[in-house]
Amino acid sequence: MEKLLIKGGKSLKGKIMCAGAKNAALPMIAATILSSESVVLKNLPYLQDITTMFELLGSMGAEIILNENMDFNISSNSLSDTEARYELVKTMRASILVLGPLVAKYGKARIALPGGCAIGSRPVNFHLDALEQLGAKIVLRNGYIEATADRLIGTKIRFDGVTVTGTENIMMAASLAEGTTHLTNVAKEPEIEDLANLLNAMGANIQGAGTEEIIISGVKELNGTSFSIPADRIEAGTYLVAAAVTNGSVLVNGINPQRLTKVIQLYIFLITFLYSTNLGHAKDDLYSKISPSCLEILVGGRLDGSGVILDKKGFVMTAFHVVKKKGKKFEALSQTLGRLPLRLIASNR
Repeated sequence: MEKLLIKGGKSLKGKIMCAGAKNAALPMIAATILSSESVVLKNLPYLQDITTMFELLGSMGAEIILNENMDFNISSNSLSDTEARYELVKTMRASILVLGPLVAKYGKARIALPGGCAIGSRPVNFHLDALEQLGAKIVLRNGYIEATADRLIGTKIRFDGVTVTGTENIMMAASLAEGTTHLTNVAKEPEIEDLANLLNAMGANIQGAGTEEIIISGVKELNGTSFSIPADRIEAGTYLVAAAVTNGSVLVNGINPQRLTKVIQLYIFLITFLYSTNLGHAKDDLYSKISPSCLEILVGGRLDGSGVILDKKGFVMTAFHVVKKKGKKFEALSQTLGRLPLRLIASNR
């Protein structure tokens, strides 16, 4: 398929089930390497990256079975190979997530640099620096990361930059490390909490996921479990904003609203702004309703300056385009944002 032709101009109405989150599923598939038993993952999204991750584990000797309930039974407890070859890794940067589990469980790993990335162009170095602090020996040779360790040892690690996959990778590796690992300057996305919940269900001891500091007390082995992938908050947010900008009515099933507080605030903001009959009063109401978490989406960054919410920018820009089509209302939106405290706006630049 080369393109999609969409005939718009109609309100979106109906019900839809939200699929499992890819960004939660990929590290969870990698986490099955740590288990000494089979792990059942439910509600996996049907995406190419998921298929590629399965192909990667399969090439190492994992057994993956799709049962009658459309759940995946993954047995990665006796891998015959610990190499992630470039042919598979080149299409998916998330393949770096198998590095920590392989070193922790098998004491070695040979991983092609993900997506063809050079060290430094993306924060792969955050993963490597943290693994070295846990005691791994790492060599870069012929486009591959070669890591070895007799046994990883827990320590205090502060990431040089906030990295979601780096936090996930080291959290998985530290689960089987000897002693306690303290991680700071960590990512706090819901997917970090999801992975911690899976690992704890497998027998790990992880506290603080989603906060400023994650503490992992290493255990000797992890067991099997059954776990359902949470719904994709980005997909759910896309449906909500699509309903808002088309003046529609959409019921999104299978999502935890607590994971969408910022998007829901944006939804309320847009509905009030787009369809208010009295713009003068609406402008004042909007200013009083803009919370810090809603501002994070409106200006495209986080208030603590830790990064840009790239995944949300697509539907936010679409929403703003619709607002702009309203003419004077876009001008009012600019005035509303202009009244926000400068320190909040400046922190997002």
